[in-house]
Amino acid sequence: MLFRVILLTLCILVSCITGQTTTIPQRVQVRVGLDTVLQCSTKNTGDSVNWLGPNGVVLFFGSRRLISDDRFTLNQKYRNSWDLQITNVKAVDAGLYKCVPKQREPASDDVAKVFNLEVYVPPRIIPSKSSKDQFVQEGDNTTLICFASGFPHPNIAWHKVSGKEEKLLYEIYGQHQGQFVFSEITRDESGVYKCTAYNGEGMNDTRTMLVDVQYAPTISTNVQVKGLDVQLECMVEWNPQGENIWTKDGEVIVQNWKYEPKIINDTSSQTTMILFINQIEGPTDFGQYSCIARNKYGNAIGNITMPVSTESSPGKGKNSAKENGVCKSLTLVLMTIFLSVYEF
Repeated sequence: MLFRVILLTLCILVSCITGQTTTIPQRVQVRVGLDTVLQCSTKNTGDSVNWLGPNGVVLFFGSRRLISDDRFTLNQKYRNSWDLQITNVKAVDAGLYKCVPKQREPASDDVAKVFNLEVYVPPRIIPSKSSKDQFVQEGDNTTLICFASGFPHPNIAWHKVSGKEEKLLYEIYGQHQGQFVFSEITRDESGVYKCTAYNGEGMNDTRTMLVDVQYAPTISTNVQVKGLDVQLECMVEWNPQGENIWTKDGEVIVQNWKYEPKIINDTSSQTTMILFINQIEGPTDFGQYSCIARNKYGNAIGNITMPVSTESSPGKGKNSAKENGVCKSLTLVLMTIFLSVYEF
């Protein structure tokens, strides 16, 4: 029975629309959450109208409401006024509304009145359609996406954040989606990026994204001589950090009174590997020392070769000659130490 009533209603409505002259839509603007009234009246007292909403949905057939949403009401100040009032306007209410007179006389010159309801909505960035933090290998391409809803269509600005400073990189106007593209990204482009959506309605919306550019380790070396002690240093630049070891002539160095390895993490991508060699005593302490660093992207080795001195001073005792040889060896270490760094 209900189906027949609805079908009959639609048939009557179609017959009422047939032959009507449609006017140019009247633009009505309202902010989301406020109320609005679409004014419509008939020329003949006692006539009624039908109200259609977006997508042709029948809202009212005369004074009878055909939808369950009680935010839509008829406001009849006068017998020939059939104003449609919408309270607490929502974004989904936007669209075309038609007030179609139900003519009692075929010769009536009443025409359908059309309204284009524009609902102004503050911008909102949609997390599910926007990028999350990006972890990407150096040299690859990647794209940050910021998707925002709102009306008018929001503008989207991209900034790179460094402490309290923000550098504007790119801005796109009147689009729901703003992209920021990296081509062959470099480690210098690592950092925090922020997209801001704004359209002049309400508060702006923002979203931050971390771009973490990862790469294989590289090593630079240094040597410091302090009396009879030597400090070997390897400065490692890598992301992410990984494993690191010291070797002497291919053998892994184990910490003891002679060797003291130490790690200093200067930043998340910079590490200083230090090897203290206490009390250089003779040729057994010389040779090739290597610092090795590796992560999932590759390995790097820094080699520090300490040459052995065979010079001795004539006319001195055995102990004096040994001490003199040690001192000269340390001098040679300081003056002629050979540093080589290579990656594989």
